[in-house]
Amino acid sequence: SGNIDWIINTQNGSTVRLLTNLSFNGAGSFTVESGAIMDFQTFALTGTVNAAAVFLATNGSHLISANTATLGCFQASGTTGSIQVAYASRTFTSPSYTFNGTNQQWTGNALTSSIANLTINNTGTTSSVVNVSNAFTIANVLTLTSGILNIGNNNVTLTNSAANSLVGGSSTAYVRTGNATTTLGRFGRAIATTGLPITYLLPVGNSTSYMPATFTGLQNALLPRT
Repeated sequence: SGNIDWIINTQNGSTVRLLTNLSFNGAGSFTVESGAIMDFQTFALTGTVNAAAVFLATNGSHLISANTATLGCFQASGTTGSIQVAYASRTFTSPSYTFNGTNQQWTGNALTSSIANLTINNTGTTSSVVNVSNAFTIANVLTLTSGILNIGNNNVTLTNSAANSLVGGSSTAYVRTGNATTTLGRFGRAIATTGLPITYLLPVGNSTSYMPATFTGLQNALLPRT
């Protein structure tokens, strides 16, 4: 608390993990630096600050959340989710995100434009769905370990054209692009310009079925799921 600058800087893959809510008050800054891993679990950064206070997740940082707030785990503003500090400015500069809850989750509107990496590892038994709040692109790797990435009406694009930029994918870990009768948002993958032909997996499905597809790229393009 007070006008203190918090800097999260981990090395060798270690993680800073919240074991309770962390109160952040005053006019200081809270920065998750490049290479640092910040695991909020189901807890939150809370408190009341003045307009000088900031939250910053830098490029190369990694944010993890098991929060189940319907407005989203990571929001550009607001007092729900993993960051609940009121009135602080928040900047998310293309960090990586992991969603590892045990019930339905929502990403939040902080995931806009381009993010570095995305991991879905929701192990819920009642619901293991992670709902996308906004359209975004993934610059590096999408990992589907457990749970359904429900993109709703949003487009999600993996812009890394390497075949191994998508890890996982199964009947219990895929991208939901619609319900049983309607196609909603699109999931797209970039195709390489060299080393062709390359076969790409589209681990997609709807609300009732997993319907994966493979595509062999023969020329530069963007591969959408329609």
